[in-house]
Parts: sequence; structure tokens; C-alpha cells
Amino acid sequence: MPRRTPPADTRRAGPAAWVCAAAWVGTAAALAGLVAFYLVTAARAAGELGLPLDDGWIHVRFAQNLARGQGFSFNPGEPTSTTTSALWTVLLAAAYRATGEHLFTGIAVNFVLSLLLCVAVYHLTLALAPGRWLALGSAAIVALTAPLPWWTLSGMEPPLYGMLAVLGIALHIAFRRAGGLRSVLSTVVFALAGLARPECFLLFPLAMLDRLVMAAFVEKERRALRRWAKESAVHVPTFVAIAAPLFVYNYRVTGYPLPTSFYSKLQWQGVFGALVSQQVSLTAALLVGPAREMGELLLVWAKDNILLIVPFFAGLVWLVRRAVSAEAGGHRSLIIPMVLVAQPIVWSVVAGYRPPGYQSQRYLANLNPLFLVLGAIGGWWITERVGALRRPRLRAVLFCAVLVASLVRQPSQARTYAMNVKNTTEMQVAIGRWVRDNVPRGSLLAVNDVGAIGVLSELPVLDLQGLVTPEVLERRDMRQRVAGTAPLALFEFIAAHRPDYLIIFPQWYPELDGRRDLFTPVFGVALDDNVTSGAAVMVVYRTVWAGTRQQEGG
Repeated sequence: MPRRTPPADTRRAGPAAWVCAAAWVGTAAALAGLVAFYLVTAARAAGELGLPLDDGWIHVRFAQNLARGQGFSFNPGEPTSTTTSALWTVLLAAAYRATGEHLFTGIAVNFVLSLLLCVAVYHLTLALAPGRWLALGSAAIVALTAPLPWWTLSGMEPPLYGMLAVLGIALHIAFRRAGGLRSVLSTVVFALAGLARPECFLLFPLAMLDRLVMAAFVEKERRALRRWAKESAVHVPTFVAIAAPLFVYNYRVTGYPLPTSFYSKLQWQGVFGALVSQQVSLTAALLVGPAREMGELLLVWAKDNILLIVPFFAGLVWLVRRAVSAEAGGHRSLIIPMVLVAQPIVWSVVAGYRPPGYQSQRYLANLNPLFLVLGAIGGWWITERVGALRRPRLRAVLFCAVLVASLVRQPSQARTYAMNVKNTTEMQVAIGRWVRDNVPRGSLLAVNDVGAIGVLSELPVLDLQGLVTPEVLERRDMRQRVAGTAPLALFEFIAAHRPDYLIIFPQWYPELDGRRDLFTPVFGVALDDNVTSGAAVMVVYRTVWAGTRQQEGG
């Protein structure tokens, strides 16, 4: 049976303008309702509103210092590259400067960005498929599917980089063959997406590869390689001009081209771990890890909306067939399947396997919308090919079923968010408040979770994970961990800097916890039900050096 392609003049047919406006109002109201539901659930669990992860507090500290003119730093006046989203930090700092408040400011900014993500999804769907009804449906599905409310309330960058990535892909598909300014819009947006999340830097080379593959092998354009070279001469410098300053800045202040958080979170299962240790083979790093990453990614998506898994594969087949078909009209591209396959594999190979569902899928904000878009398109395609499903009322019922399938997951996700806020408030926030009220001004803290403690105490910190203090990365180098010398190197670093207080998970640093001749416990927190923090117990120790630096300074 030949594939049915609607006539060109009906591909954009759809509802009246007032219906579209009502649909967008309903989508925004639904997302706002979910956000409110999450907030109420969290307030009941934690007794107050807060952030779900300590990482969000790190962004707050950077934004505060930047807004106050103290540079891109965690410790005022000490430049570093900790944040993995420089663009989010700048945006949050601008908003913070206007409001002077971080929690509701971050929520408001992220709510707008989440709505813009839905708008980008609408335009991406419209660039691919036939009709505004389908595009509106895709946007509504994204708005109602977990974990978008969690991202909105996270105080972090997922809505920003998700929106930019989807927008960049939509622009690339729409203007791949265009000339002039329109042709470089996607490149500009891809560069900004990379500034919002390093993984998104992969989008630009994939887009350039897509340009070459489509022109040379699919459309069989004459002198395709020459045209691609000319396009590269424009796109590459544009991309580099926007993205390169971040790499230069990182290298100048830390000696590393990427944010220090990337190196701090390298896992054994990646290629680097395979090269320096015997804990994983190179074969496992190149094959087993990526396969596991892809398989678990599909399981995560199935949990988000089980009804879209089969349509997702149908949409993927439809998209690839349409891209390579000589008869297909409109905008064609292979960038979406390229991204869906390449990003999980590259991450697993380079940095090691990371559970896709980790921390409410905060690392999937540019992939989840693509899954949902292809699921919506695949569902449309299936109903087009099965005559009994073409009836508008039945299609409406199926669409409502998809929305319900997304909403079913929201109560459990709201409880997860509530427990994240509760754990972070009861541990890092509580310790930050204790330090603020009990530790002398001018004290130096050595900490393994620096966010809330640094913000609330307003004291300088040494970051034992290396996020804020890049010198620590040399002591936590994977080669030293293999050799077993990392604990000694870290202890020597602490002794050289003589902090007044040490605040750690004892489970992470048993060698430090055991040195009671140097570190005396003075306060601690134990979580009864920990689903968020790296360990259930965090302890504040007064060190033997407490007060000595102030005395010497005086």
C-alpha cells in the first residue's frame, strides 16, 4: 500500500486561531496546575519550599556572586568553571539582580522556559508532519509528561537547554536548504544550547553531518561536497565564535577545557576508566555500556508514557523513510535519529554509563521531547494507515488516553520531588543554617556538598569533590584512585589548606572520619528515608586548625 502524503495545500490545515489560542491557554494552565501540585506536595513533606538537589544551590551561589559583581565564582573573587550551564547561570543572575530572591525567581524563569519548550515542540512537529492539530497535541503531551514539572522547579538548566536543543533542531530542519541569515539560525541556537548544557555541543557536528548526508547521498545533489564545504566555512566560524569563549575561560581559570563537574563525575565504565584500570574492559566500555544506556533509556520512556513506545518506533520509521524518499516533499532530515542514537552512546563511551533516569532525568531534557514528538507522529501515522482508526472521534479518544497515561505518572513524580526537597532541606540546608548560626565569620570550610552550605553560611569553601576547587581533581584523578593513593593525596591537600571545619559524608571519606585526633564531630544529620543525597549521614567536624588562620592573619 503506498504511503499517503496529504496535498501540499492541506498540510498546515488545522483549527481556527481562537481554538489554537484556547489550546495554548489550556496547556499553560495544565502545566501551572502540575507545578502547583508538586509545590504543595513538597511543602507538606518538607515543611517548607526548597530546591530538590544541592546542585540547584550551586547555581544560586554563582548567580548571586555574578549579580553582585563578584565574578563568575562560587567563592567571591575566585573564578572557577564549576557550573555545567554557564548560560543558565547568567540568565538566573540577571533575574536575581532584578528580584533579589532566588527560589521563586528560578521557578518563574523556568516556567517560562518550559512553555517555550512546548512552543519549540509545536514548531518542530509542524516542520515534520501534516497539521496544526498534531503539533498542538505534541506540545500538550510534552507539557503533561513527567518530569517537566520537576525540571521547572529544579532551579537548574533542563528547561533552558531542552528548549534550545529542540528549537535548534526545528530551525535546522526548516532551513537546511535555505540561504542567507536563516541558514545560520540553527547554528547559533546549537551553540547557545551547548552553553546551556555541554552535551548539546554534539548537536552542531551532527547537524553538519546531516547536511552532508542528505545532500550527497539522499538528494544526490551535484557538487554536494563543494556546497557543504562552503556552508561549513560559514557555520563553523559562527559556532566557534559563540562556543569557544567558554572553553577558553574554563582552561584559563582551571586548566581544563570543560567544566570541572564533568571531570569530577567521570565513571569507571567509560573509555578513560578502561585505559587506566582493569575494572572494565575496552570492549565493555565501547559496546556493553552504550547498549545498556540505550536499553534503559527506552525503559525510562516507557515509564513516562507506555502508550507512546510503539508509536515512537513507528514515528522513527516514518521519519527515516520520509527523509530518504525521493518522492517526499517538505522538510527532510535525519538529525533526530542521529541525536537519539549518538548522544547516549557518546556519553557512555566518554564518561561511563549513567542511569538515564538519574535525578529525575535531568540529563534528558533535549531527548525526551524528541521521543514524545516521534510518539505523537507515529500515533498519527498508525491511525492514517488503519482505516478503522481514522475517525476524528476515535482519534480524540486515543489522544486523551495518551494524556491520561502521562498524567498517571505525575503523582509518583510529585512524591519523588517532595522527597528530594525534604532530604535536601533536612540535610544540606539544615547544616548550612547551623554553620551560619554557630561557626565564626571568616572560617574556611572543607565540604563535599558545597551548594546550600555555601549559600546559607556565606563562608568560603574547599570543595572535596573538585567542582569549586579544581586543584582537588588532581588528588582525585582516576589513576590515583586505581593506585589507592587518592585518600592520602586528599588528606595532604586538606592539611595544606587547614580548614576550620570539615563537613562530609563519613561513608565517602572513612579515612578522614577516622582521624579523631584532627577532626572532632560537633554536629550531624541522619536522614531516615534518603532518596536524594549521596549518603544518609553528614557530619560537621571542628578541625585542629580552627581559628589559627584568623589568629595568624591578625
